Amino acid sequence: MAVSEIETERGPLANSLKCNDEQGPLPDLLPTQAEAGKNGNAVKQRPLQQSCKKTSSPVATDTSLSTDAAADFTYMDVEGITDVHDDVESSTNNIRMWTLTFGITTVITGVDALFQLRYPTVTVSSIVAVLVAWPLGWAWHAFVPDWSLRIGFGKKLQLNPGPFTRKEHACVLMFTNVCIATALTNTLVVEQVKYFNIDIGIGRVFYLNLVCYFISFGWTGLAQNILIKPANVTWPGVLGQIALISTVDKFGKRSKCLEKGGPRTWGLSRMGMFGIVTGCSFVYYWFSGFIFTALADIGAFISWAAPNNATLSQIFGVTTGLGLFPLALDWGQISNLSNPLLTPFWAASCIFGSFVFWTWIVLPALYYTNTWQSAHFPIMTNKLFTVKGKTYDFSKVVNSRWKLDEAKYFAYSPLMLPAAFVLNSALGVASFIAMILHFVFNWREDFWEPLRDPNKQADRHNVLMQRYEQVPKWVYLISTVVGLVLGIIYCELWKDDMQISGGAFVVAIVLCASFFIPLALVEARANFVITLNNFLEMVSAFWLKGQPIACMYFTVFGYGTLQHALHQSEAAKVGHYLKVPPRLTAVLLFCAGIWSSLVNGTVTYWALKHTPDVCTTKAANNFNCRKASVTFNQHVAWGLLGNKLFAAGGRYVEIYYFIIAAILLCLFVFAMQKRYPASTWRLVNPILLVASGTKIPVNTGINFSSWFVMAFIFGYIIHKKKTTLWRKFNMIVAVGLDAGVAIAVIIIYFALTYTGAANGFKWWGSTVQSRGCDAEGCPHRSIGSLSKPDGW
Repeated sequence: MAVSEIETERGPLANSLKCNDEQGPLPDLLPTQAEAGKNGNAVKQRPLQQSCKKTSSPVATDTSLSTDAAADFTYMDVEGITDVHDDVESSTNNIRMWTLTFGITTVITGVDALFQLRYPTVTVSSIVAVLVAWPLGWAWHAFVPDWSLRIGFGKKLQLNPGPFTRKEHACVLMFTNVCIATALTNTLVVEQVKYFNIDIGIGRVFYLNLVCYFISFGWTGLAQNILIKPANVTWPGVLGQIALISTVDKFGKRSKCLEKGGPRTWGLSRMGMFGIVTGCSFVYYWFSGFIFTALADIGAFISWAAPNNATLSQIFGVTTGLGLFPLALDWGQISNLSNPLLTPFWAASCIFGSFVFWTWIVLPALYYTNTWQSAHFPIMTNKLFTVKGKTYDFSKVVNSRWKLDEAKYFAYSPLMLPAAFVLNSALGVASFIAMILHFVFNWREDFWEPLRDPNKQADRHNVLMQRYEQVPKWVYLISTVVGLVLGIIYCELWKDDMQISGGAFVVAIVLCASFFIPLALVEARANFVITLNNFLEMVSAFWLKGQPIACMYFTVFGYGTLQHALHQSEAAKVGHYLKVPPRLTAVLLFCAGIWSSLVNGTVTYWALKHTPDVCTTKAANNFNCRKASVTFNQHVAWGLLGNKLFAAGGRYVEIYYFIIAAILLCLFVFAMQKRYPASTWRLVNPILLVASGTKIPVNTGINFSSWFVMAFIFGYIIHKKKTTLWRKFNMIVAVGLDAGVAIAVIIIYFALTYTGAANGFKWWGSTVQSRGCDAEGCPHRSIGSLSKPDGW
């Protein structure tokens, strides 16, 4: 691979990029602004031979922490999977990259959008794009003629730009990551069309998505000095994908610089390990995901021994129980929270400790003392109930405009919330307070420091990226303003259908803009996504009283835009690690937003109009929109009744005590960190101590405990005892496990489930988990003994 040495003045990062070889150290690569090429390509250079031997220094998740990989479990190996040099002559912005990007992403995004309507959902991850792009890219190089087409202005379009490069691979990954991250806006379309029964049309679906993407693109660019460039903002969630790209790129070149990680550990290269892990993961998922599906819920085996025992099911069940036994033999179940191999152990410890306290201590205490009469319903469920234990039907208590009819409400039934739903709402509101306080106490310098001096927290990747021209900030500012204007027009033009004004839209955007940096810093360091839906629903419940459609739009406009910005920032970090020119990265992110809006909107709307009985229990192939129905219930519960049930005198007003608890927790942790700055208190994050409870009831004990066991084994034991082994294989094992499952899920569904070939395949090992109290949600107390509450 060609490496260039740039004639520059030595800057503050002069010693951050060294590569020892037989000819001496690689000179520093910090160009001056005058040397930057106008087109963002290489500047004046002279070739320098690059040795296979490179030194690398670890980049910790926090610059205040030790960088000793063997001792510091906050460490995530960035330098071990990313090269600290840049092939400036490699082709990136070419017809092959754009063709593969649009082609692969369109298929994956379309399939993913379609199957969001199905339960269980078939998720096609971006790992599939990485795996497919590599052979297609090399096939293009091998078989497409090397022709050039004149396109005017003295330019030529080269049909075959040479070998498929790592940067092209990165572009496919970045584009796909942005396009498949639209679950919230897709769900809004389903809610509006099928549940609120208001057909907004495909044009408005596209418009809606576009508004969110214009704003999120602006946020991403304006925050890049804080979220992309600093060395301690690693975004662990993408490290496995980057490891895969780097591994297949080096494998494809078959050069003397093929990464061996020093001695041949276990006699395997990284590519060999990836092939073995992916193959094993693929084969095994046929058992846990099809043949013997009880393996995924094996931790519930105690409740299977007495399936009609309600107490056993509440404690050891994994569907509507607490999942107290920490055993799951299915990677999809284990990685449901996130990939545990990519989550720093300090974060995993906070998350699991929080789960133990809130879900295994506080939740049973609330439930078995019959707080809010919750013991008459399942302990772990996201369903909403009537006083007779039936699923609540909101259509019976509203008029044609979805406004509450109080006479109908009290005649039908008061809304009864299960304990897990109330706890989820309480912690959702409290996590917002914890996030703001922790940001003020601990992370304010992470905000101001990069703005005052962008190079202070820079690493060797930043040194290399400074050779390229940057995108002016005014581009991102204009994108944000355009998105705001389009959003105001959208709300005012269709105010009657949406119940939300342009002013409310602006408030939602401003609120989430203030959350963006703190929320992104949590994900960029802990690989954990905090959900703020409950906080936004609470705000809309008291401001836009009794308007569930307005509540839905307020939440989706705000948090949906924020989610897009998180994924675009994550994608931009991929480009930063793999040296994609910043201007090309910006073009990719912007085009991905437009293309995602078109593909997701078209597929979702088409499926709603052309799938028989869609979003009903009669739908073929389980296209019952379960995910959308759960979100719909939350929006209606808060939007229709939130200002009454959660207000003073309301039945669930106690949730605000959790805000006080979050404040006291943050103050206590901050005081301990100040008192003992060198102790393990410095690793305690109060945001994670509160927010992990927002993942219930979708995730139960089996998800958290099995996830933590894997994080402990890989992130602590192997990392501490076999550091060299961990550095070489951890990331590639993580992505191999994901890749095997992703491929198996697609094949099993399309070959067996969709065709109906598996309809007759049933035996004890595939049905035991769907029988008994765990599946049915047997309550602690009988529904007949419930006394109907008076008033709100």
